[in-house]
Amino acid sequence: MKIKKQVEFNNLISDILKNEEVISLRYEYHHGISRLDHSLSVAKLTFNLCKLFKINTIKETTRAALLHDFFHNREDSSFKGHPKTALENAKREFNINKMQE
Repeated sequence: MKIKKQVEFNNLISDILKNEEVISLRYEYHHGISRLDHSLSVAKLTFNLCKLFKINTIKETTRAALLHDFFHNREDSSFKGHPKTALENAKREFNINKMQE
């Protein structure tokens, strides 16, 4: 990612990455890597696709991508239940809007 795009990406998600609950996801594993690294990869891909296709909801879409697996194994490890748990956690910790939801 080029420096200007990296700065823009970081600005969109910096508050999320300061959250202790999000930071603790680095100790949980998902798809063979930490859940935090997985979520960051999904968010970067989403951000880049938004840029490529000139999608005007880049902030909301990137933040939603970062929070898509915002749950801990102790909360819910089932495939069916974790989207709901991730959404509940995102609503509790961040001011997400309907589009992000």
